[in-house]
Amino acid sequence: MAIRKDKNGKYIVDISNKFNPITGERRRYIRRNIKTKEEAIQIEIDSRLFKFNDISKNDILTIDNLFHIMQAENKKEEQKQTYLSTQEYNYSAHIKGYFMAANIKQIQFEEIEQFREYLKIKKAPNNLSNNTINKIMILLKKIFDTAVRLRYIKENPCMHLKKLKIEKKKMEFWTVSEYKKFISTIKSEDSHYKYLFMTLFFTGMRIGEALALTWDDIDFSRLEINIDKTTSIVRGQTIISEPKTKSSIRSVTINKKLAETLVEWKNSQNKLLNSYLIDVNDSIQVFQFKPKLTNKDMVHKKFKAYLKINSDLPIVRIHDFRHSHVAMLIDLSNGREEYDTIKERLGHSSITTTIDTYSHLYPNKQKTVSDPLDDLF
Repeated sequence: MAIRKDKNGKYIVDISNKFNPITGERRRYIRRNIKTKEEAIQIEIDSRLFKFNDISKNDILTIDNLFHIMQAENKKEEQKQTYLSTQEYNYSAHIKGYFMAANIKQIQFEEIEQFREYLKIKKAPNNLSNNTINKIMILLKKIFDTAVRLRYIKENPCMHLKKLKIEKKKMEFWTVSEYKKFISTIKSEDSHYKYLFMTLFFTGMRIGEALALTWDDIDFSRLEINIDKTTSIVRGQTIISEPKTKSSIRSVTINKKLAETLVEWKNSQNKLLNSYLIDVNDSIQVFQFKPKLTNKDMVHKKFKAYLKINSDLPIVRIHDFRHSHVAMLIDLSNGREEYDTIKERLGHSSITTTIDTYSHLYPNKQKTVSDPLDDLF
């Protein structure tokens, strides 16, 4: 019997789940001191599901059961916290409520199509893009994959659903002159943001990569920045982790003038953080200017404020500094910068469209490493 009453009046859950096929040992889980029988019943169900993937005692699996089994498996595979949190958000915001009372065994392809149509007209606060809807449907497919693996259903109802078409947005970037106009409007009290925007423009780094930089990542003698981590915001907390892909781990050469500018900021940062009684060393965040870490939300807010001041400039995102960097490289090299050189510098990102958009002005591309940036500082 899996549930029994103990001598102290509380309940014990004692589950045996066949034998381990590798070791031959009986698989067993015991939980004591459970106050009520109802609580013990739920613990037995959850334990069979999450510890042994055993549905033999539970003929009704909910969407919630399946999602949490899937997440438990993701954790075992050591998926990044940012990935887990994104899955949690998309499930809670878009899937859970819709399928909460659903009979998983009876869901067919038609119900999956109806759900996607529901997402198309759902108010978010903003309407969901096709790209976001595709991501939600991929998550739903993974949840049903879990049901298939548990042999609860025979076929995944999401199997034959095709992705919604995603319209390619026009690639936006600033020219060198547009960048110079923007950077010249930044006030002295926001100089720490100025150093950050300059670094983004002249290196092509992602905002998360730049905010993850510590001073020991910058080799001033070799004029190189080592990029091997990124930042993200998870449940209001700034998390530093490895980049998504191995190709994002790289070293980026920097101009001497940018190096001198960063040294200038380092000296200013020293005085600024010492006023907060913070011990400054080479492991501190390069663009930190308060007791707490600088995060993406702070940067985006400040960037939008300066976009309003520069209303005559094209509206770009912070991420478009990467595209602007590509345009600058091609422009300053008179169109001779090689595709592979640019891709390696930006971490093998999908920037071919940016290169093609800007480099058509320079049809005779030849390899060069020229970087005449001195007059831009």
